[in-house]
Amino acid sequence: MYFYLIIGILCSSSLFVAFKLFNKFEINSFNAIVINYITAFLLAFMMSNGTLISVFLHADWMWHAVALGLIFIILFNVMAKSSQEAGVAITSVANKMSFIGPILFGIFYLEEDFSIWQKVGVTLAIGAVFLSSYSKSSEKSKAKIFLPIVLFFGGVLLDTILGATQTTYVKEGETLLFTGSIFGVAAVLGLTWLVINSFKSKDIPKTKDLVAGIILGIPNFLSIFLFLSALEITTWDSAQLFPTFNLSVIVVNAIVGFFFFKEKLNLINYIGITLATTAIALIIFG
Repeated sequence: MYFYLIIGILCSSSLFVAFKLFNKFEINSFNAIVINYITAFLLAFMMSNGTLISVFLHADWMWHAVALGLIFIILFNVMAKSSQEAGVAITSVANKMSFIGPILFGIFYLEEDFSIWQKVGVTLAIGAVFLSSYSKSSEKSKAKIFLPIVLFFGGVLLDTILGATQTTYVKEGETLLFTGSIFGVAAVLGLTWLVINSFKSKDIPKTKDLVAGIILGIPNFLSIFLFLSALEITTWDSAQLFPTFNLSVIVVNAIVGFFFFKEKLNLINYIGITLATTAIALIIFG
């Protein structure tokens, strides 16, 4: 389980690195994202020996996968728009806060047992997300709060449906099929959108967009597949696993940003990362 979790965290963290590099190499993010979905679906399809589509059409979780694929597409566009209008700082906070949904679902619906120290860890986790993502630019973005709010609630919905479906409807051994189906739906919707837009704008994806999408699709697929695999076999509650995963990604990205991209952190960011580390320890061992 720990192997799945660690590799999943590294893969998820690498996505942020990839997006940061997109600007440097002038990659069209939307085109690359669509190719990424197609790549992820094809990986799952091949790993399932071609059974993915037939299982998807008869699975109890079929409509859950359709809903998740649709949310993937919508949230991507909201995230892009929010980054432009509200700023990266507020957008990243809204995105990272989504783990609150699975926590509340686990505590109140699944009645997962939480110790007092684990509850303290969850409280610290919420504060850690805000502090570790804090930037002075946030103060200038208060008038642009609508999009981050939509992103936050969309992320909560996404993570809650993902966790609830995995623990309630996805049978043992179906994690690969479930993951691949989500990407398949997102790929069909994204490709449809891309084709229509290409006809309107006469702008087709460039070779570098295709290459970037393929490179992005591999860790993207692995991040979700390995996380759901960990959720399937772990003795942890989902309310423990979701914040641990998300906060670990925050810490890894902070380290990568500092050493590889020379990003400077302020005192509040350091406090947030320290709180995140403390929260992870309390949630796991509390």
